[in-house]
Amino acid sequence: MPRTLADPKPVLYFVSDIHLGGSSPGEEAVKRERFLALLDRVAAEGGSLTILGDLFDFWFEYKTVIPRVGFGILARLDALARSGVPVRYLGGNHDFWVNDFLRRETAVEVLEDGTRVEAQGRTAVLYHGDGLGPGDHGYKVLKRVLRNPVTIRLFRALHPDLGIPLALSTSGVSRHHTAEKKVDVEALYRSVAVPALRQGADAVLMGHHHVPVHLRRDEGQFLILGDWFYHYTCARLRNGTFELLRWPLE
Repeated sequence: MPRTLADPKPVLYFVSDIHLGGSSPGEEAVKRERFLALLDRVAAEGGSLTILGDLFDFWFEYKTVIPRVGFGILARLDALARSGVPVRYLGGNHDFWVNDFLRRETAVEVLEDGTRVEAQGRTAVLYHGDGLGPGDHGYKVLKRVLRNPVTIRLFRALHPDLGIPLALSTSGVSRHHTAEKKVDVEALYRSVAVPALRQGADAVLMGHHHVPVHLRRDEGQFLILGDWFYHYTCARLRNGTFELLRWPLE
């Protein structure tokens, strides 16, 4: 069962769907510059950062190898966490094969889907969002296949120079499919957010769908965080108030 953690920081930032390695070189440069500026902002404000999945366009941990696209950003996140800024990571559908590298080699804290965060008198439930809500049965079947231990062992048998380019090619197709698919926000709210809100949460935060949404209803709040290559959006909790913000901030 996902745990509940307390965050005493005065400001909490939440971001998802950066998809490092999934854009053209020029777009990657903009994405990295803005994301690193966000990390500087979190540190300057004495806050915390939670990544709700798909930091990478593809991530897989071999026994002795990790994708090189992640090295610089992971080093920065590790340094941030070791400096006293809590950095948390919840795997998405493009980087769910996060195994023990982050736990053993970095100070980044790995979370499970459905983790509850208590801060500033508010409780938020965190999801990446893939496979949640009604419909999309084909993907839900694929999700079970991809996360099966047999599938993971078979992929690990491929040399990284073969496996990683192959995965990146299919990852791009998946990302474009998600970006072009119409999001039924109301259905997600009813099926995912409302049950959590009725169990005492004040807000439900979700990534995956690449559209920025902030619903305020009688039951509570529902935020979809958008992405970090079209919208450059993130959520912030400050003074007990949830906000959906566009980067660069005013």
